[in-house]
Amino acid sequence: MPRKPHRVPGTGRRSEAAAKLGVDLRVPPEVDPIVIRHSEIADFRHCPLKHRLAWVEGWWSPARESGGARDLGQVWHRVMQVRYRCLRDAAAQGAPPDEDDIEDLVAGVIEGANEDLRETLWWMYEGYVELYGRDSDLEILSIEETLRVPFHDEDDRPLVIEVDGVRRPILYSWTTDLFARSRTYRGLVVVDHKSTSQPLSKMDIDLSDQFGLYTVAWRRLGENIRGQLVNQAKTKRLKRPMTLEERFSRTPSIRTPAELRAIELDAVDTIYAMLSPRNRRRSYSNPDPRSCGWKCDFKEPHLRLRRNTDPRKERAILKSFGLEQGATHGQ
Repeated sequence: MPRKPHRVPGTGRRSEAAAKLGVDLRVPPEVDPIVIRHSEIADFRHCPLKHRLAWVEGWWSPARESGGARDLGQVWHRVMQVRYRCLRDAAAQGAPPDEDDIEDLVAGVIEGANEDLRETLWWMYEGYVELYGRDSDLEILSIEETLRVPFHDEDDRPLVIEVDGVRRPILYSWTTDLFARSRTYRGLVVVDHKSTSQPLSKMDIDLSDQFGLYTVAWRRLGENIRGQLVNQAKTKRLKRPMTLEERFSRTPSIRTPAELRAIELDAVDTIYAMLSPRNRRRSYSNPDPRSCGWKCDFKEPHLRLRRNTDPRKERAILKSFGLEQGATHGQ
């Protein structure tokens, strides 16, 4: 039977487990923690103005959220979630998985997607099953598990930052696509599903602090993580036939303890800047012509905002580009 994953006790709860996990018991339990995901850190690093508009004020683009690459990525994650739950349940029962039943469940996900994406999704899924089959290398322990742990400061104490006169604990929230035991790597691994037209290289993966933070967080929970496996599926066909090895890849990334600590402290420094009084007064912009076009909802609105001298018109300008407020970004 798969064991239950660790749970983080609530902030301020006096227990041995809370102390072991580094929850700062000195923070009054009525103080709400600030919960931060890696995507928020990444957006702030990309452009503090983008962070303010998206994460603080909740602006988003309905047009960009439907029918594009982000939608395909979300559906692919749901497909993987369905498949691996079925594989885990079959393994727990000691029986081979029923591929027809799994395909019926997957069909319910894919056929509910944007019509323009369905052919691509079926091409991806059928190739994935042909290559990996039952995926016997992985013993699945949890799927799409969302957890929280405290960030730790330079003194390795739970991070607490004063915001508007109140000291608040800072928690890292993350979702693990798959938490598994790998027979190949002889240990626990975090598996991250990616659908992409241009797969990440080994160097890209090793540079990504997102994958490193996953390991930091699981180790804070007492799990001896071996490393990460980035499970990539290509979304674009070539004109010639493609081999399965061209279409799919699993790239390992194993970090040293010193590297993991450096990754966490880089994130902590970013959080200090994000929550600083200066940034809260006025967020500066940091446009990058190479990435703003595909990575940001606010490219055209930003150009208009830079020409505007009346702050009272900001809301009207953003709405004129079809942006709406109310995004939660999974918080």
